[in-house]
Amino acid sequence: LVNRGGARLHLDDRRGARADFEAALAASPDHPQALMNLGLACRALDDFPAAARALRRYLVLLPDDPQREALQAILDECEAARRGGADQPPGER
Repeated sequence: LVNRGGARLHLDDRRGARADFEAALAASPDHPQALMNLGLACRALDDFPAAARALRRYLVLLPDDPQREALQAILDECEAARRGGADQPPGER
């Protein structure tokens, strides 16, 4: 599921990718790759709260990840977008 989700995300099938990553996390809630990619897929769908939750969990699980700075910047961006559009549903921001 994680590999298929990655392929879907690469092909710009954001909703399909999100579904695959969520299914992978239902089976293995702390799967790091699924969490990171779910965060990226949700960000691409403008679902900033979900993106932030997934990326935050990922960074807690892998605090020494070499991509930490880049992922933290994305998380910060999602948090700022979430605060700026909290009363708008995803996709309408």
